Amino acid sequence: MMTEDAYDLSEHALVSDDGATQRPPETTAGEDDPLSAQAREVETFGSFLIGEMEFALPVGVVQEVVNEPEEVSPVPLSPPHMIGLFNLRGMIVPMIDLRQIFGLPAIEERGGRKITIIEDGEMHLGLVFDRTGEVIHARRSERVAFHSRENGIKDVISEGVLKLDEGRRLLQVLDPYAILKLEKVPRVAKDETAARNRASKGKRQHCISFEVGHSKYAFDLEYVQEVMEVPEIKHSVLTHGHVLGTIDLRGRIVPIVDFRGFVGKQKTDSKKVAASTSNKLLIMNLLEGQIGLLVYSIDSIIPYYAQDVLPISKLAMPHEAIFKGCLAVNNSDLVMLFDHGETMKQPDLVAAAQCCQELYPDGSNAEAEAHSAVSKTRRTFITFSADTNFAMDISEVREVIDCPDDLMTPPNAPEAVAGLFNLREEIITLVDLRLLYGLSPAGAARQKVVIFQCDGQKYGILVDAVNEIIMTTADKVLPYQSTATQGGSAAAAHHDVSEMVQVAGSKDQSKSLMVLDVAALVRHTITR
Repeated sequence: MMTEDAYDLSEHALVSDDGATQRPPETTAGEDDPLSAQAREVETFGSFLIGEMEFALPVGVVQEVVNEPEEVSPVPLSPPHMIGLFNLRGMIVPMIDLRQIFGLPAIEERGGRKITIIEDGEMHLGLVFDRTGEVIHARRSERVAFHSRENGIKDVISEGVLKLDEGRRLLQVLDPYAILKLEKVPRVAKDETAARNRASKGKRQHCISFEVGHSKYAFDLEYVQEVMEVPEIKHSVLTHGHVLGTIDLRGRIVPIVDFRGFVGKQKTDSKKVAASTSNKLLIMNLLEGQIGLLVYSIDSIIPYYAQDVLPISKLAMPHEAIFKGCLAVNNSDLVMLFDHGETMKQPDLVAAAQCCQELYPDGSNAEAEAHSAVSKTRRTFITFSADTNFAMDISEVREVIDCPDDLMTPPNAPEAVAGLFNLREEIITLVDLRLLYGLSPAGAARQKVVIFQCDGQKYGILVDAVNEIIMTTADKVLPYQSTATQGGSAAAAHHDVSEMVQVAGSKDQSKSLMVLDVAALVRHTITR
């Protein structure tokens, strides 16, 4: 018996009145195109892997993905790449071995692989992959087309590559229409009755399902910007509550939310995230910016119609407004379907996206700058780093020294106090910013101490490095409003920041640094 992973993406294809999937017509320059230029700029692909070799297929022809069947019927006199036929819910599907076509080593044991069903009108085939990858939204500029001069099958069915991450990641784009027309592959007639039944239900929608704990949830696919493997999640001052940290998504800093904890399940152990190969990220768009939702695994992409969404009782459910309803998959498995609009309004998610946008803006806010009253008053800051970049008004800084070797540890000292030291007959209390804000421990490099003065008393903060002294105008210094909604030591950073200063960054873009309020820092760290 075969278990299905209904990875159905056919809504992205063009569908005729009789339910047949058609290849999108090609257009030439000067012809009227019903699609906008913006819509044509981005193509959506599903990625699949054989060993370490990664392939991409346009989602318009991917009907679904199922597990490898236990029983396959060989076809006499078939070519070597033709594995055989299998029964998929009453539909006979020919199965093609891409390992054989691309000259990759055969595997000794079958089972556990994925079969991608591609379809075009009356024709459909199953392509065998080791595992599924991601849903990729690629710009047309990232796709390089080529036409091989060779006549081998692998050259016929390959139509280009996707160059992602500035060329560091290459995916071979397969031509599904060429695959469907391979010689000596059986052609199976379509089910006219099933096509008419589908048309009578109205527009078909798709959702991507995933596991959180032992429960299954789903978002409408149209709202998921990207599905990706989990890169390194960096601990930062944003880390508090459900926010595990941030990632660098092609130059954009995105906060990562533990979705397991968000929906009321047991919180994810952040130390185990990097070691897991099944965790995935759903990149979602909010008005305040992007956010990544950490989930356990991606199960499938499920087709459904409006009438398939079952109402559920929301009593005693956490965040009850965020659920649209429930889907019964294969008449047994239940999947909770989120209401995207309500979910993305949740204060925790909004606060994380908004705060990250303020700390790591994509560029200078030219429009706001044009409407503000520009002051020419000069401000000078010293900038330093402790996993995150900070700044302090230079008028409050007294000096910068190497971290002393001998620190005295007073009894009952606050946790963030690294110790006391004697600086020219003056006792200095040293605050470790990494301890204070729950950041990861510093490396082996010698750290620096920034000595500052508050209410006539000198204090020190332990930092990784002092970066530079910058001079700017008052219009580049903006008031900071905390969006922290959770408590804890990491959230303290939001209460210790009074302003944001914009400084020049790379590629002619500006970046924002958090300006520490020394009075607030001393008040809640030392004198509380």
